[in-house]
Amino acid sequence: MNLTVGEVITNDVYETVCDAFTWTDGETYTESGTYQQTFTTSTCDSTVILHLTINHSEENTLTVEACDSYIWNGVEYTESGDITATFANAANCDSVVTLHLTINESPVVVVTGDTTIVLGDPTTLVASGAETYEWSTGDATESITVTPTEETTYTVIGTDANGCTATATVTVRPTEGVGESSSDVKVYPNPVSDRLTIEADNISRIAIVDVVGQVVYQVEASGNVVTLNISHLAAGSYFVNITTDNGQMVRKMVKNRQ
Repeated sequence: MNLTVGEVITNDVYETVCDAFTWTDGETYTESGTYQQTFTTSTCDSTVILHLTINHSEENTLTVEACDSYIWNGVEYTESGDITATFANAANCDSVVTLHLTINESPVVVVTGDTTIVLGDPTTLVASGAETYEWSTGDATESITVTPTEETTYTVIGTDANGCTATATVTVRPTEGVGESSSDVKVYPNPVSDRLTIEADNISRIAIVDVVGQVVYQVEASGNVVTLNISHLAAGSYFVNITTDNGQMVRKMVKNRQ
């Protein structure tokens, strides 16, 4: 190229960046626009025109309440806290999202009442551990009175103040004589002073409930025979709620003084 002394050369430069751009003059630009810079030599002036597009990163917050766990961005969280993750927005700039996560534990719902009764006799089942209840019978009360004529399973869904739910299932077995514990579930010795043994097929959880419906002892279990040390419980009457693969069964228990 042949240059004439005093000639002005103009160049156009196009840049698209995220958040900020620092040009050759050391100036940092944070807004889109057209910027000009002129360089002078002994023979000519060189003008550079910068056509700048600035795309901005984003910061957002997300507030979530969940029961027991929450999956976000492919990760399962089981505890409350603030979690930050960075994504790419539509302009391919950073989008930083902070998740304010509250994890509420679901309630432990248990059912007490006589589950082995005389054929045709009424029995009252009482749910506890939650705020509201919905039974498979359609009742929305804490307790229901039923008169089964055959082995029947009842389910109750309990909802706590945080909206978390849990389900309990109890099987009522009518007999032709005086109600006794069925042969597939054994709770002994009864009365008991310190160590209580429960036998049933595939036990998954045991909860001991006092006469006012409060869970005073509970344990996750596995197997067919579970022995509990209940020496710390006060003397009195209790219900033993046994959860198995076949549902939940309830047995009465009397705790003696030490």
